[in-house]
Amino acid sequence: MISHKEFSSIRLKDYISEEEIELTSGYEYLDQQWTGEIYGFSSFLRPYDLPESLECISLYLSEFEKPILDKIFRKIGLDIKSGESETELTRKLGKPVNKLSFVEDRNTFQYLVKKPEEYLLNLTIHNEDGLFFIDVICNKKVIEEIDFLKKSKDF
Repeated sequence: MISHKEFSSIRLKDYISEEEIELTSGYEYLDQQWTGEIYGFSSFLRPYDLPESLECISLYLSEFEKPILDKIFRKIGLDIKSGESETELTRKLGKPVNKLSFVEDRNTFQYLVKKPEEYLLNLTIHNEDGLFFIDVICNKKVIEEIDFLKKSKDF
């Protein structure tokens, strides 16, 4: 994956037209306040108190055409694709550090990527249709607040 510095400068408007983007400020997500760009259920978010630094990308994958997703994933250095299964993602990313299950037909798998810098990936996988939602997070406050990370120094 890319460095936090490179990640911080990415903007949604680099991938879709500005007319399709809603700008937001004071947006609450992951127990934090954000400012950023919204497109449907997807967002490129910057901390409210650090509005120039992207620290969270959330993508509802079906909202984007494949070439756009490929371009975003290439930019951040993430080798994943819409529709991939848990098995395929585990082969690429290693074993997830946590599993969340809120609804019967899907699970969110959390991966901690440590190189070149620390990222938390939340990958939501539908039992039949595969990967359909992803969070890519480098916000230290969010990562520090994740319960399972508090319990262990070695992930």
